This record gives sequence, structure tokens and C-alpha cells, in this order.
Amino acid sequence: GIHPNEVLKFYYNLIRAGQKRGLHFVGHNAYAADERMLTSHFEGFLKKDFHWRDNDVFDTGGLEKASLALDMGVVGKSQRQWWLPESGDTLRSYFKRVCTYIVKGIKWNLTDAIKRYGLDQQKELPMGEAHRAGFDAYMSHLLMEKYRSQITVNHADENMTASPVAFDRG
Repeated sequence: GIHPNEVLKFYYNLIRAGQKRGLHFVGHNAYAADERMLTSHFEGFLKKDFHWRDNDVFDTGGLEKASLALDMGVVGKSQRQWWLPESGDTLRSYFKRVCTYIVKGIKWNLTDAIKRYGLDQQKELPMGEAHRAGFDAYMSHLLMEKYRSQITVNHADENMTASPVAFDRG
């Protein structure tokens, strides 16, 4: 019922307002897919420049891919550091590095990630709705919340020399 240009103006203004407030956005392969689509639409239809800033977006796809590469051991020990953020990385540089690197055997699309954590069953998600904007946004939210629940463990009081696992965490 609303003209597409009006919807695009709304989203452009919404994103810009979020950026002005210093908010971060969450997306699955967002720098590669979402940014390209938004830039094309905002510039093509509204004649407005658009790009995410270098630290605007947390990419659940990149985190999923890096986690899988490390957990599945598809990379050698010498390559472990490559999958981890470096001190000079921005969110963009890190996620671009991870998302563009091709690794056989890793399925890091949003649907696979949701299923891997059992969120489809847990939340009784209608997975036939996948690839629709609203549903994918909700799945990205669920995935980010899953990650957040996993990083709230604090190992600050742990003795790093207690075990190799403790040393890795340290």
C-alpha cells in the first residue's frame, strides 16, 4: 500500500538516525549482501549516498564462518590467527576477510546457522519463511542473542596455567 520510494526514504532515515546515535546493526553477510543492496537502492532510487561505516555492522555470518573454521579444524594451527580479529581490524575489515575466504565444507548461511544451534526447533520457527526480510532479520537477532549468551561467561579469575584450555581462553 505504500510507494516503494516512501519505504526506501523511511529506511534510509532510520539507518542514518541509528548511525547518528552510535547504534550498531546486525546482519548475516551484511557488508557483502545487505550493504550492496541498500547502496544500490538508496543511490539508484533516492539519489542518496550510502555505505555502512567501518564499525557499523556486526556480521553474524562472518562470526559463524570463523567459528566453524576453527571448531571443525579445517584450518591448520598456523592459520588460526587469520580467523581471529587483529588489533587494527575494524568490523568491516575483519568480516570482509572472513566472509570472502572460501573454505570447503563450511555451511555458514543463516538457515544452517539457525538449525545448528537448534533455534528452529526451540523457537518453532516456520523455516519456509526463510529469505524474507522480516524473518531473516528475526533469525539474525536470534543468532546474535545465542552468541551473546555464550560470551557472558567470565574466566577472569581462572589460572591460565591450569590447563591448555585455560591457557587458550587466557
